[in-house]
Amino acid sequence: MSSSQHHHHHSPNCQHQHVHAAAGRLGFAFSINFIFAIVELIGGYLVNSIAVQADAIHDFGDSIVLGVAWYLEKKSAKKSDSDFSYGYRRLSTFSALFAGCVLVAGSLYMFVESIQRLNEPMSPNGLGMLGLAVLGIIVNGAAYFRMSKGKSVNEKVITWHFLEDLLGWVLVFVGSLLVIFFKLTWVDPLLGIILSIWIVWNVFKNLKHTAHILLQRTPENFSMKQVEASVATISGVKQLHHAHIWSLDGEKHIFTGHIVTSLLSLKDLESVKKNIKSVLKEKFSIHEATLEFESDQESCEDPEHI
Repeated sequence: MSSSQHHHHHSPNCQHQHVHAAAGRLGFAFSINFIFAIVELIGGYLVNSIAVQADAIHDFGDSIVLGVAWYLEKKSAKKSDSDFSYGYRRLSTFSALFAGCVLVAGSLYMFVESIQRLNEPMSPNGLGMLGLAVLGIIVNGAAYFRMSKGKSVNEKVITWHFLEDLLGWVLVFVGSLLVIFFKLTWVDPLLGIILSIWIVWNVFKNLKHTAHILLQRTPENFSMKQVEASVATISGVKQLHHAHIWSLDGEKHIFTGHIVTSLLSLKDLESVKKNIKSVLKEKFSIHEATLEFESDQESCEDPEHI
């Protein structure tokens, strides 16, 4: 595994600062998205553009998503308790799933509206579309660059939202020029169709990644064989089996495994445990490791998962 695929270990204080920074970025994204959605809705109505109006409705839905994401990101910093022994970090992942589902629903609505307008084209105000497109590029560009600093799966989904909106406004910009100079009224609903397909395609990819986290899939760029091989090289370890790796939120990873050894003294086992956890943390960025030691003379009592 290359070093570029590894993450650095953070102290609890650093983790709190990380979540606080993420919440701040999401709060900024919510505010700018909600204000611009109002501008879009009024502007789209005034210039008679279905692409702009559809995107305005889409952005109002996104504002709800961003508000929920902002709240859950802050909530995810809460420490573990008796009800949630692993903490609340998965609230961030759940928020990403919720955001993706709303984005898909909004895009499907945009697609249907655009198809209807394509059958009954109306002439939009090209200059008005051009002005809104320039404003849209500036606003969504600023939001995208702010959110692109985030690392959580929640922030990555929201970053995709702003990138898609940014590219969408670039298309509206081009479309407005075609309306102004060539009077191509069908360009407006066609852009709506293209945008909706583009958004759904990319959001589905993010939803797949989010679902993998919730289903406790081995994190991307991880090789269980590499982990087993690295642990097996540690002195005192004869075999590693019943190993599991999953992620809480796409950043913090959990490991459990059974270590077969011929060592009997607690002092020796303590040394082996320390070495294993050191390798898992430094080489594979494992956030937390739970190890069970077994004698090479005993059989494993835990069942194989099928």
